[in-house]
Amino acid sequence: MPRNERAPGAPGTFTDSHFFIPALHPAVLRYSTEVKDYLNERGDRLNARSLLLVCSRVAMVKRDAFEQLLRNANRDYAPDPKAARYPSVEESTTQMVADGEAYGYKDLCADWYASGDIAPKTRKSWEGKLRLLTAFLGRDDVASITQGDVIRWRDHRQGQGISARTISYADMAGPRAIINWAIGSKKYPRLASNPFSDMAVKVRKKAQTREKGFRLADAEKILAAALEPTSEKFSEAGAGARRWAAWLAAYSGARIGEIAQLHSSNVVEEKAQDGTTIWCMRLTPEDGTIKSKTFRIVPLHPHVLEQGFLLYVDKRRGKPLFYDPERAREADPANTQADKVGQRLGVWVRSLGIEGVAPNHGWRHRLKSVVRSARIDRDVHNYLTGHGAEDVAADWYRCSYSLRHKRCQVTWSRSFSARMRHANRSRWCAGSSISTSHYGSSTCFGPEALLAATSASPSYRKHR
Repeated sequence: MPRNERAPGAPGTFTDSHFFIPALHPAVLRYSTEVKDYLNERGDRLNARSLLLVCSRVAMVKRDAFEQLLRNANRDYAPDPKAARYPSVEESTTQMVADGEAYGYKDLCADWYASGDIAPKTRKSWEGKLRLLTAFLGRDDVASITQGDVIRWRDHRQGQGISARTISYADMAGPRAIINWAIGSKKYPRLASNPFSDMAVKVRKKAQTREKGFRLADAEKILAAALEPTSEKFSEAGAGARRWAAWLAAYSGARIGEIAQLHSSNVVEEKAQDGTTIWCMRLTPEDGTIKSKTFRIVPLHPHVLEQGFLLYVDKRRGKPLFYDPERAREADPANTQADKVGQRLGVWVRSLGIEGVAPNHGWRHRLKSVVRSARIDRDVHNYLTGHGAEDVAADWYRCSYSLRHKRCQVTWSRSFSARMRHANRSRWCAGSSISTSHYGSSTCFGPEALLAATSASPSYRKHR
């Protein structure tokens, strides 16, 4: 109508067909394609009955429009008497905002974050996705987002070269979860449906060209590099992270973040069931983020103790082992000092030429492979690495202090003794040894040493 009202054409061009309103089903036949195309652009969907009603209304509106165009063709440019029935686009938008407050993404995310135990990293990532989406759409009202908007956003991100995995598991999953929470909270009446529902991006499985864990050559290269002296530019904590974090990860399978945030007060002696004492790391949410939100006590490997780790712990008494809180530039719960330690370690590992494997997480995969080959009890290595137990009973009772240490000590020590007595001992050794002034002897750090993690040998119990 707006396109033709100034030049409607000659009156004779209007025929009876322009003013004919077909019956309900003929209206669908005539206008359904046009209506569906319009609805698809908006991301709207209608059931069959609603489509019939819309098509019949479209037929009536078109008749009214053609009548006005005929009057214009006869030089009658008086305002359309029926136009007042239809509010303009600007008026409809104003009315929508007036009837209900716009749901800005920041306010919505703040309510969502305050509703439960949401990790700061999750909030930063998912809120960031909503921020990018609203900036792309040019409006900050989450309730006004349609499936059509989501489709355009998805296509835009694909055009930017963003991977299908990121689009599916971040761009779509984050906003979908936040809006689902908002709908369930009943605090946002204008959010009746989730435009991200049923919106998925097919993620093709990435070709795996190597193991997920470090190979033996990778492990040797990283651990040997950790023994090299660091630059004088390094702080005490920074040099300590370079020196000890990889060794602790190699022998414990702990996440690098759990090691990076470790406080000196949580390197402790624990008494085993047989009365012997064992030096351990106490990995606890008090130090920072623990994925399972549950503390665990992990024995320190004798080889780490032999290298003088406890002497370093003494130097850091009363402070975190691998970062200095006073050097923090700004508090960012989504990117803590411990996080930055892990990031720097990852960059360092990459600089050694280690490719195709996660530079920090590779230690967990390697340890899991080693303990499986050594037939170590699954509950034990699941506990040590912070993985969930196989069943509810195991998850509950593994928290028993005496059971935990008894099983670690008996199972691992027996396996170690059997390997040591085996004639083919070289199969389980690293195949090379490192002589260094750091600990004054040549020591194998292969799988056989890993199996002695909870050895109760007196020479390893006391180092101070």
